[in-house]
Amino acid sequence: MKDHDKKFALSFLLLPLTLCLLLITCCEGGFGKEKQNDYYSNGLVPEKTGLLTFDIDDETRDFSLNVRHFETADGRELVLHLNELNNSIGIYDLEQSKKIRHVYYEINGPNGVGAIDGFDLINLDSVFLLARYEYKVSMVKISEDSDTVLLYNTFKMRDFNKGLELTPFASIRAPIVVRNDSIILAAAPYIHHDRTNMYRSGKNLVMINMKDRQFGYHNLHTPNYDDSWTLHYTRSSYTFEPEKELLVFSLPIDDSIITIDKYGNRSSYLVKSAIAQKPRPFRGNYKNDEQVTKHYLTQFNYGYILYDRYRQYYYRFTETTAKNVIEKYGTKFLAKNIGLMVLDKNFQVLGETEYLNIGPYPIYFIGKKGLYRFIGSDDESEMTFELYEFPGS
Repeated sequence: MKDHDKKFALSFLLLPLTLCLLLITCCEGGFGKEKQNDYYSNGLVPEKTGLLTFDIDDETRDFSLNVRHFETADGRELVLHLNELNNSIGIYDLEQSKKIRHVYYEINGPNGVGAIDGFDLINLDSVFLLARYEYKVSMVKISEDSDTVLLYNTFKMRDFNKGLELTPFASIRAPIVVRNDSIILAAAPYIHHDRTNMYRSGKNLVMINMKDRQFGYHNLHTPNYDDSWTLHYTRSSYTFEPEKELLVFSLPIDDSIITIDKYGNRSSYLVKSAIAQKPRPFRGNYKNDEQVTKHYLTQFNYGYILYDRYRQYYYRFTETTAKNVIEKYGTKFLAKNIGLMVLDKNFQVLGETEYLNIGPYPIYFIGKKGLYRFIGSDDESEMTFELYEFPGS
């Protein structure tokens, strides 16, 4: 891969995290006095009801924003988070707000899984660890009597006879899904702005067949991406409805939601936000980070989509320009309003609020009580989440 391709891929993957780390603490304090009723809100919307705080020890410190929720067979709720620096996954009891244990993975050797920067789990016997830059996914087991994960299998997703076309990633907004004996992952395509647009080159989904180990790339970008767009809009989001084995996709500048069923049939549903504005194509200099970021921050787009199996809702996040500029440490930040659309299983809008919170790209997980959002804290010994619940649920 050429140097400029590497730089672009790295900038795509690091910029959202950089914005998140810069903004997340500022946003919590800078907008605390905003009134929610100054914003559009209608129908069924969740309300913030409390905080959940986990104590952080030395093993947990410097944790990443890769967080997952899992319910055991006996109904206990667990929160798992990946520590990229410590080669480990921390496991917490949600109700008790305390750590149960830490498990470690080996990077090299016969049980090595590489430098992990993404993960998901079907159950504790089927945990998938992603080594993004090594282009491999490892299937491991978290044992009850060992602090080291047990490697079952490793799957490659790179043809070394061809050039690299994308960078895979795993996050809450794009989980690792297993369906029809295939591992499904999101990816960031390599875009050459001087000669290629996203619609034609945007391979942003990888499917790996676990039986024959073959993999393929898929393009989810729609004709709306035929103009040249900045790297922020390469990201796709999807969620999984296990009852129907349905993949449900949301793209940043597309009002429609795309679904792909277990037979490969593709459908589209118009799910337009009441506050949606037509996006403006980027006409600036792609090498100018300030212009690229300003373009992204000053217009409407859709965030990610989540399926809530407890209430059988879909949540589609929206992003609009925040009203205020935050200044901290001598630097000005323009943050975005994060809104929420609540949809039923047929993708009909049940409610929408323009203002759920302020931030860049929020980190959420869904539990029995409701929606949990990670918030920044000045106390390095704590990891804190806000809880949003639906009235009467």
